[in-house]
Amino acid sequence: MGQSNNGNRSTRHHLIPRSRGGSNGKNILVIPQRIHEAYHILFGNLTPQEALKFLKIVFLGEGRRKMKKSWKIEELTQLQIQIQLETYEYEKEKRKGEKNKKNIKLKKRPRAAFFKGISHFLTYAMK
Repeated sequence: MGQSNNGNRSTRHHLIPRSRGGSNGKNILVIPQRIHEAYHILFGNLTPQEALKFLKIVFLGEGRRKMKKSWKIEELTQLQIQIQLETYEYEKEKRKGEKNKKNIKLKKRPRAAFFKGISHFLTYAMK
């Protein structure tokens, strides 16, 4: 995309991937290219909320009776797919509920704060 003030290349990141219905505008966040590449290496096509869920499961054992000590690549990929499927099912139910005039409140997390945290995490992890 271009040079930022400190000489690092920056790029546009879609918070909701275009392949999953994301658009431009408020769905775009400009971040350093190295962070963008690292994000997609670690999280593939996950949204920020899904990436957070992924981290909680992998590193904190959230939702499991016992924390897993090691993961195979295939298991991590399967976990990413499972999280995306859960999001799809949730969104499907949400749309269904909206048609029935039911309101579902979503937890909203500040985008900039999330990416700042991920940026620090990735910077530390890549050293």
